[in-house]
Amino acid sequence: MKKRIIALVAAAAVLIGAAGCCSIDVNFNGKSSSSDLSSEKQTEINTQPKSEQPKAEEPKAEAKTNPDVQTSSDKLYNYIDVYKSASVDYTDEVGNSYSSTYTVPEILLNSEDASEVNSEIQRECEKKIRDSENAEKNKSSLICLGIEYEAWLNGNILSLTISEKYDGSYTHYLVYSFDVRTGEELDNDEFAVDMGISENELDKRIKTAMTDFFKNEYSSMAGDSLYDLQLNKTLSEDNVDEAEVYYGENGVPYVWCCIYSLAGAEIYEHLLKLN
Repeated sequence: MKKRIIALVAAAAVLIGAAGCCSIDVNFNGKSSSSDLSSEKQTEINTQPKSEQPKAEEPKAEAKTNPDVQTSSDKLYNYIDVYKSASVDYTDEVGNSYSSTYTVPEILLNSEDASEVNSEIQRECEKKIRDSENAEKNKSSLICLGIEYEAWLNGNILSLTISEKYDGSYTHYLVYSFDVRTGEELDNDEFAVDMGISENELDKRIKTAMTDFFKNEYSSMAGDSLYDLQLNKTLSEDNVDEAEVYYGENGVPYVWCCIYSLAGAEIYEHLLKLN
């Protein structure tokens, strides 16, 4: 699995300035989506864990000829569940009010890849929860303002994104995709095959998405001395190689990537739609 060293360095830089922020009201909940569901019908995984799902109604007589039909949302419950939920609700010593929720998912695949990813998720997220619980006890400002996740099942590909929210509109993402038949984690090369394009073509699409976002985000600063420098860093081979493709709702391809900034932190992480 890829290491997000650049992103973590940027996150650390943002954390330094997290203390002393103004009033915050944060409430993040884990969500799941499936390839045939609209956003209005997305399933709330964390409010109804797998073990507590209501029993399905008895099928009508005319439906007995096809008893094995299972919707994508039903199938998604077979692969994702809530590992841990926690909340922090308090006011610190300088009057900042917080209401934050931390929902940590677990991948329900019996494979070495899934076990490694679950361990990584739990290490990362549980530390953030402990830090927030300690901040509540000590009446100090929160660093991580909340954790939420979304998951999608498109055919045999399960994709999961975890969002850690920080002050200053900074979000750190964890992105994973698996083939549910084999339990193996997928990389960009395997997504290129599934999309029916070459690896070079996928890299071009990733660069195009990053370029379009950068130019739109910093259009008013095109003449700045840092503009070309930060754009070149964004499109560098190392940075593009760190990007991770996944499938969102209805099989739409997205990419997690780092965009170098002209203001604030050195980089910001983004989830961008691919053409």
